[in-house]
Amino acid sequence: MLLIRTIDLFFRVMEFLIIARVFMSWLPGAEYWPIYRFVYQITEPLLAPFRHLFFRFLPPAGGFYFDFSPVLALIAMDIVKNVAIVFLLRVIY
Repeated sequence: MLLIRTIDLFFRVMEFLIIARVFMSWLPGAEYWPIYRFVYQITEPLLAPFRHLFFRFLPPAGGFYFDFSPVLALIAMDIVKNVAIVFLLRVIY
């Protein structure tokens, strides 16, 4: 059970960091804050593949675009978390 709780906690922290990054991106000058740089370094490896995948099919036009990579990453993380927990529960019990 400790392993399952640890996995759940890890995914919750990552979800929080992604949501925090989204909100901080709306603040002017936030990219210079140390906390923003920390959150960026932690979340970018998760968001970059989804951003590249999204822009491959819908390239930004006119320099203005909505970045849906956090939404896609949160959905994918939820699926991975649920599959991992179900797998561990089946192995344990």
